[in-house]
Amino acid sequence: MSRLAIAASLVLGASTLAAAEPRYDEPIHRYDRDRAYDHDRGYDHDRGYEHGWVPLADRYSTATARQFISVGETGRFHRLRIQAKRGEPYIRKVVVQYDDRSTQELQIQSQVTREGLTVPLEHTDRGIRRLVVYTEPDAHSLYTIYGEG
Repeated sequence: MSRLAIAASLVLGASTLAAAEPRYDEPIHRYDRDRAYDHDRGYDHDRGYEHGWVPLADRYSTATARQFISVGETGRFHRLRIQAKRGEPYIRKVVVQYDDRSTQELQIQSQVTREGLTVPLEHTDRGIRRLVVYTEPDAHSLYTIYGEG
């Protein structure tokens, strides 16, 4: 009787393993749900980057009223582009601190959408050291800042 039980469990166990193996004729899909959602609606996450825009601050939160962003060695830029990544953050102003310690204050006073907004820079002959972004605190919104050389 025990041999019959062992044989039956081996047959059932083997059939269960065969059913659990993946089918190789089905394609494997790897995607980010948000990217697929936005792609279907015509929005391209990396639209700016493909056209000479370099990300300086990626997906910063507006949870506090002020964010300090160290830019590092990225080059010189003519314009900045601020683009919402989640929600619609309200940006009060952006202070650009250049490598020579001079500053430029950009008054934004606007909600930023996924379409973004572009602002020109005065000192295109200097590298950017740091950005200080003043926002309306919001626990939900995220933004990205790009620079164009």
